[in-house]
Amino acid sequence: MGAADHDPDRRADLGSVHGDRDDELLHGPIRRLSASARRLSEVGDLSAMGRLPQVTNDEVGTLTTNVNRVLDDLESLTAGAQAVARGDLSVAIVGAGELPDAFRSMVEQLHEVVLQIRETSIGLATAASEIHAATSEQERAADRQSAGMRSLGQVMTRWRAPPRRSRVRPRACSRTPRAR
Repeated sequence: MGAADHDPDRRADLGSVHGDRDDELLHGPIRRLSASARRLSEVGDLSAMGRLPQVTNDEVGTLTTNVNRVLDDLESLTAGAQAVARGDLSVAIVGAGELPDAFRSMVEQLHEVVLQIRETSIGLATAASEIHAATSEQERAADRQSAGMRSLGQVMTRWRAPPRRSRVRPRACSRTPRAR
C-alpha cells in the first residue's frame, strides 16, 4: 500500500480525478439495470422497457446482456399468452425452462379442452336430432291412434243407437194395370 492509500484526503483527491469516471463505468450500468428492474416490477409492462445498452465488456456487460435476454424471453412469452387469450391455440411457445414449459403445457391442455368441447357438442347435436326424430314419430303414432279411436267411437255410437224407423210410407198398390 502506498502513502496515498493511508491518507484519506489524498484518496479523496485521487477519487475525484479517477473515481468519477470509474464510478460511472462501473456503477452507471448497474444503476440502469436496477432502475429497469424496478420499472418492470412496478409497472409490469415489458413493452415500455427498452433494452439496456451494453457499454462494457466485463461482468457488468455480461449481466446487461443476460438481463436483455431475459427481457426478450419474457416478451416472447407475453406475446404467446396474448395470442392464447385471443383464442389462438396454434401459437408456438419457444424457449427452455420452467416458464416456457408451463406455457406449452397450458396451451396443450387448452387445446384438449377445446377438442373435448367440440366432441361433446357434436354428441349433443346428434342426440338432439335423434330425440327430435323420436318425438316426431311418437306424435305421428299418437295422431294415428287418435284417428283410430275417433273411428271406433263413431262405430260404437252407431251400434248403440236404436235403429231408425223409416219414414217412407209404402206405396199403395194399384189394382189397375198400367198401360203399356
